[in-house]
Amino acid sequence: MRPMIFFTLILTLAGCASPRQQCLNAATRDLSTVRELIKETEATIARGYALEKETFPGLTYGFCTGRQNVAGCFQNRLQTREIPVAVNLAAERAKLAELKRKERELTRRAATAIAACPAS
Repeated sequence: MRPMIFFTLILTLAGCASPRQQCLNAATRDLSTVRELIKETEATIARGYALEKETFPGLTYGFCTGRQNVAGCFQNRLQTREIPVAVNLAAERAKLAELKRKERELTRRAATAIAACPAS
């Protein structure tokens, strides 16, 4: 029951953005994504290798509830770790150049879309 209340609250709050804010978010969504990819690619080039997320099963210690008692117990949980992966740095540099070209294009498009957004 609680998760349903939580998700209903989140969806309600998500609808609280003003029409202008919704317009601005839509106009800059792709640009934000490309900028995040640029940051990741620059970090990969600086490190000399990429980091991939790997998910694996593991045990964690926590509290389990019974009918009317609470006890410590081990629980199966999925855990995530980052592992280094070799990359072709020349290909990463080419990808970075393409992302920066795309960023310039999306910046121009976003400026046009932002100008069309309603005031307040």
